[in-house]
Amino acid sequence: MIILRLKRIRHLDITSTDTLLRIVQLHREDRHCLLVGMRPGNSRYLEQVGAVQTLGEDNLFPSRPAHWFVALEDALTRALELIENDGPHKHDCPYDRWLQTRGVS
Repeated sequence: MIILRLKRIRHLDITSTDTLLRIVQLHREDRHCLLVGMRPGNSRYLEQVGAVQTLGEDNLFPSRPAHWFVALEDALTRALELIENDGPHKHDCPYDRWLQTRGVS
């Protein structure tokens, strides 16, 4: 499971895009990759290069400027769902406990 937080990336260039697409390739190999905090311009670019189609909309969590860290909490919730589907790993998971304290999980 890889969760990439892209919040601080202002513009994706060819080098960062190539690296990102190599990481996204893991998704095709039955590993999970979630992207978090994308800015609108980067979200459009990711769609153009095929990352959105590869990962699926349910694994993308764009930034929400008025709500700090909500996208990250949503991604962590999704990660727990994916982990739970892969086996009994959610038992006593620190992320799950943290999300429960926030009323998210």
